[in-house]
Amino acid sequence: MRRLSPHRTHLSALLFSKVILLYFITVAPAVSPVHAAQIAGPASLAQIAAALNAGQFNQAVRAYTRIGESGDCSGYRNRAVIFKDLGRYDLAIKTLLVACKAGRDDNQTLRLLGRLYFLDGQTDNAVRVLRSAVEITPDIETIVTLGLCYQAKGDDARAQEYLNAAVTLDAGNVMAHLTLADLYVRQKKLVESAREY
Repeated sequence: MRRLSPHRTHLSALLFSKVILLYFITVAPAVSPVHAAQIAGPASLAQIAAALNAGQFNQAVRAYTRIGESGDCSGYRNRAVIFKDLGRYDLAIKTLLVACKAGRDDNQTLRLLGRLYFLDGQTDNAVRVLRSAVEITPDIETIVTLGLCYQAKGDDARAQEYLNAAVTLDAGNVMAHLTLADLYVRQKKLVESAREY
């Protein structure tokens, strides 16, 4: 394994801290339905920014963990999204399972957990969680993801059922139409596929 020089390691850590800080300032507040400052308070966000600027990653993680412990799921979801963006679906799933075990799960958390299971190749878990989310509040993205799960499992009839439901629920949703068209192509139903484009 090639070791980086201390100078390059410091530069990598500095770049990482700036990327994470940029995420917390711009993306994380938008991910949550409630602005992060309303949940954590401006002092907590200032602590995170100061710790990241100083290269104190462990302090930043602890401060962000305190936000997640505030009783709201958005902190858990935001951390899970960071792990997802880093390609660490396993850590993202573990983060959301902690929220669920603590009784802090909500429909947004269930939808994200289901999508993460799907991205991680755990289609049975994805179907279980996404069906629970759809029972609470049906939304197009979750229904389409359910269709993709069934398609990945080889259950084209179930996939078609969910994708048709998504198209019926929102006839203008391009993703639902394209996903259904792709399913029809796989089934060699080219006329039906052309209608979806």
